[in-house]
Amino acid sequence: MSADIVQFPQKSPPVEPLAQFVRLGEVSHKRTASLFAEGHLAAKRVVVDASRLRYLRSEIKQFKEAGREIVLDTKAAELAALSKFGGSAKDAPWSQVAGGQLVTAPCFLRGHPGDIFGQIARCAVEYDVDAVLSPGHFLHPENGLNWLDIDRGSCSELRRALDHEGAKHNAIDYLLILPHLMLNDPEMRLKIMQALSDLPFDNLWIRASGFGNDSAAQPLVALISSLVQFHNLGKPIINDYLGGLVGEAVMALGASSGFAHGIAECERFDARPWDKPAKKRDPDKPGGRAARINLSLINKSLTLNEYETLLSAKSAKRLLSPSVALPGVRTPSDVTNDPKILASKEAVTNFEALANVPNLHRPKDFVERRVEPAVERMQQIKNLIPNPEIAKSNDVDVDKLMKRMGDHHKQLSRQSNSLTELSERMVELGPVARPVQRLSRLEEHEIRGQRP
Repeated sequence: MSADIVQFPQKSPPVEPLAQFVRLGEVSHKRTASLFAEGHLAAKRVVVDASRLRYLRSEIKQFKEAGREIVLDTKAAELAALSKFGGSAKDAPWSQVAGGQLVTAPCFLRGHPGDIFGQIARCAVEYDVDAVLSPGHFLHPENGLNWLDIDRGSCSELRRALDHEGAKHNAIDYLLILPHLMLNDPEMRLKIMQALSDLPFDNLWIRASGFGNDSAAQPLVALISSLVQFHNLGKPIINDYLGGLVGEAVMALGASSGFAHGIAECERFDARPWDKPAKKRDPDKPGGRAARINLSLINKSLTLNEYETLLSAKSAKRLLSPSVALPGVRTPSDVTNDPKILASKEAVTNFEALANVPNLHRPKDFVERRVEPAVERMQQIKNLIPNPEIAKSNDVDVDKLMKRMGDHHKQLSRQSNSLTELSERMVELGPVARPVQRLSRLEEHEIRGQRP
């Protein structure tokens, strides 16, 4: 008599959601917002700086109608910083609560005549945002604990102000800004977690100064190892001002639940010069940054002149072509017409590719799909021989450019090795990140199979 074999139902590995927040930025906010309207940027969450609110009223309305979640950054940190206060941050609605001076600690205490929390709450209602970043400040090694205590109180005061204005449905995310090396300090981590343990917020945003998408393997591994320790708070973690391959790596290894970045900008943060007066611009030098091309395949950005110089080498077009199919953007020359279009498409495509992978397989998939191909491609790019005449006409030093390509190849190789090794011992470090629970209206409708 043959035995009956009972087939147990197979269960697919869990796919916990990840979150991508796109920062509109302070300089190219209009262009980034237009990418949504033009259909080039499909991200479900948007971060709007308070300093740009009045310039984006119609765009914010369009985001709401499309079901995007809108998060308001109060710019509190910049308004308290010597080098940032006089810049675009001064356009935040509450920048004058201190009479035109730096918005320092007393302004965030209950009863201050400037009523900054009331102003923020009323602004949140007026613009119908979904969430507000609780006012956070740079925890400088010398005064960090003082600001931590102030910011802790600010979170509770903001909740009280929002409730008073009839915005109980508005969420709060806590913004923690500190040097990335401070995250490695177990004693500081414990003090921070104790301070935040009973506060009314959904997600913990961590903006690590001195860290970004260009960070090397050792700081990346240290950041991942440190972030895991914050999981005991039971809050989803969002890496602020971090995108690209490095930002994806932190999520892939389960250290964070999402990231916030701009389109080819806001991918690195450095508050070290904030306590110094802002540098005066030389009127004889052209202002603004040089236009850059973001190459997500190798996690590298180049100036237009550098990109065109590399393209002059044999086989370069194959190596430097766009990584995603996009109408009107198929060749390197198409890329230079509007680099933001390609950057926006690649940012969302790379994120969604990671988000769709089951949690258990994300580390291995990420290394094999994103990091190793980047290493292999850079191996070829670093050996290109650009045309010296074209380099000269573009005012590009070929030797320096190719040295940077070689250095970047080494960095990617080290990241690949480090991430592979770290992924094998993540279970030993601690629990994985808690997934973001708050859904955008667009996500809610997608779950129900409806249009927003």
